[in-house]
Amino acid sequence: MEVYIEYAIISNLAINAAIGYLTLTLTKSRCGIIRIFLSSAIGAALAVAMPLIDSKVAVLAIKLCTLPIVTLVLSKYSRVGKYIFTTLIYLAVTAMLGGLVYILRNITDSSIYASFAGADSLVPAYLSAGLILAIYILRQIRGYIVNSKMAGCECDLYITVKGHKLFCSGFIDSGNTLTEGGKGVAIIDGKIAKKLISSGAEKAGGIWVKTVSGEAYLKTIRIESIDIVGDSKSSVNEITAAVARGKIAKYQVILPAAIRG
Repeated sequence: MEVYIEYAIISNLAINAAIGYLTLTLTKSRCGIIRIFLSSAIGAALAVAMPLIDSKVAVLAIKLCTLPIVTLVLSKYSRVGKYIFTTLIYLAVTAMLGGLVYILRNITDSSIYASFAGADSLVPAYLSAGLILAIYILRQIRGYIVNSKMAGCECDLYITVKGHKLFCSGFIDSGNTLTEGGKGVAIIDGKIAKKLISSGAEKAGGIWVKTVSGEAYLKTIRIESIDIVGDSKSSVNEITAAVARGKIAKYQVILPAAIRG
């Protein structure tokens, strides 16, 4: 049988990406494109190299050693337990898909199966890409539903850093209970954060948060003050702001509920 190495690489990249994306979704973890690609590349390199190794024991040993590396690259982890749990879920998803392929192989005519899963076919890559797209759409729908149920009120506000004031659209979210140093933590749009940093806002490490996409580590900055327009009672000094990885609904700043006392 003639094997197209580029087909094997593309299919394995797509399959590994689908497994990684599904794993992160099941564990409610943040999905980063770069991390998923790097993790998939490690798995694809292993799959391409395996046929060159004669010893089954060596192949099994390499697979077992590669698994924790693949999941370590796949995401950032707030604790060791989350990393171990993710690794076990990745293994379970891999075994489940492998079992499904085995079943299909035995109940399907061999010629039909070969046309779908042969080494000279890109069908596995197409199916994996379809799975990734389906998961992405479901995550976006879920995020839209959650955002539409946000409880609170809209507001306009000024963020002050080193004497510079920046006007932003905001939302006081009753569900934002993040705290740092005894004070509530605001969540700001990445573009706004860049403007604040250029104005002199200090970087302050990061904080682990639970979002609609799962657990994520967000970088933080220090803000001198946030003042809600037309409401002198709704202001706070020396507040920490977590920088979102993308748009936060239709607002630029999500304020903590505690800002009003």
